[in-house]
Amino acid sequence: MPPFFKRNSRLKLAFVLLVCAVIVCSLSHRDYPFLPLDIKEKIPLRWNTAKWRGTTNSSYRCGEESETDWTSIKSNIIPAIELDRDRFLYPVLTNGPNNQLIGFRDAVYLAIKLNRTILLPFFNKHRTDDSRINTTKLIPASQRIDIDYISRLVPVMANKKISNICQKGFDDVYLTSERALHMARNAAKHVGIRLKITSKEELPNVFPRDRNFDALRNINAKEISLRHLYASQGRCAIYSAPYRSVGVKENPGALRRVREKYFNGEGSLKDESINTSNLSDQELYALITMSTVKPKFVRKIVDGFMDVSRLASTNYMSVHWRYDPADWQKRCVKSGRRGAVSSMCDSATNARPTDLASAIGNYSKTVERQGSIRLTTVYFAAPLTIQPFIEEVKRLIESRQEIAIVTQSDLKDYLTQFGDCDVIQKNFDDIFSQLEMDICSRAQVFLRSPSSSWSKVIISKRVASTTTYRFDADILSLVQEQIERRHYAK
Repeated sequence: MPPFFKRNSRLKLAFVLLVCAVIVCSLSHRDYPFLPLDIKEKIPLRWNTAKWRGTTNSSYRCGEESETDWTSIKSNIIPAIELDRDRFLYPVLTNGPNNQLIGFRDAVYLAIKLNRTILLPFFNKHRTDDSRINTTKLIPASQRIDIDYISRLVPVMANKKISNICQKGFDDVYLTSERALHMARNAAKHVGIRLKITSKEELPNVFPRDRNFDALRNINAKEISLRHLYASQGRCAIYSAPYRSVGVKENPGALRRVREKYFNGEGSLKDESINTSNLSDQELYALITMSTVKPKFVRKIVDGFMDVSRLASTNYMSVHWRYDPADWQKRCVKSGRRGAVSSMCDSATNARPTDLASAIGNYSKTVERQGSIRLTTVYFAAPLTIQPFIEEVKRLIESRQEIAIVTQSDLKDYLTQFGDCDVIQKNFDDIFSQLEMDICSRAQVFLRSPSSSWSKVIISKRVASTTTYRFDADILSLVQEQIERRHYAK
């Protein structure tokens, strides 16, 4: 201990207390080494998680199934749509995780139109993901999608192959907006591949040539040919910032038609070749949507959780409440908001736990009355930052009626058995979100958050399923009804 501590008893006492606090915190951290600190402090261990340890095989527990068996893919899988194996497209994905998934689907669609093989990209963690601080912000494609599934549709190449395939550089840059060029340069630098310079202005070979081009606004699949916009013959092309950039998106009718014709009862693509000339643009995009599913190890963890939480054996409703002040509601403080955004902001900002609890309780009764479906359980999916709000909603619902509430706290308790899983440890928030999405997609009723890409991805999966979900609804509208009743009751 430094000499000046010995001369000051108060400083000495403070130093001793500080050392004790550090020791206690380190022991607490050791109990749950795979969780971020702010999450560990909130976990109420209501279940005896020790009974789950050792109940699953090592690949299930440790996420080894997130590693792609490329030898098996090369030997056993023949893509339904064959593409040129000597011309490649490398997507650069941006924004949140679900926007990235949509961007990847856009890239696969463009690759088919241009007859190019996809080089699997990195995905990115959400900007609010705390694990970005201590680990990389990048996520391999195998932890966001099932590589086997997409490989059955089109040929894809591992990201690690890019240094050999494109060692001479990216010949062409496909832009979706003016700002996308900067992202393309950064992405090329990250993978160690240069952008070839082909002009006197020392610019890469950019497509389209119009610097004011914005794919989100300008592309319409029926009016603008993608082959014309991105007319290049270079071996390697980098496709920067795709998102709703190909003039086509998910369509309920197309999803159902494609499911019935090309997929078996288990949801896997049938082993047969597909002639894209026989498909509409919407049907082609539907094929891609249904071939980009969650990784197998994520689906297996959800299977186990649904068994122990009894979700698998009950009629349950899932609720996505997206509206946390730390992220979504930031748009509500911006000046000039109007229309639908303004209305959503008002509802989300004014909502109380009692409003959300009443909305869910009343709607569950409506479903039972109109559809003869007795909902006995509700699963809440919400950002981890608003867990106290959700816990209060849970308390209110369970005190009013016979509905069991399962929340993110229960899912976190279940995940304590995976404490030695390196994949989960380094990417907890990201994988946790994927698990919740899969749980929500399996529910008998889903209450979505409007304007949320997270909810939109779930809706696409539900539309493509063999079940008709006629009671799916907008949770914010239901909550707004409760806010108005509370207002008029004053």
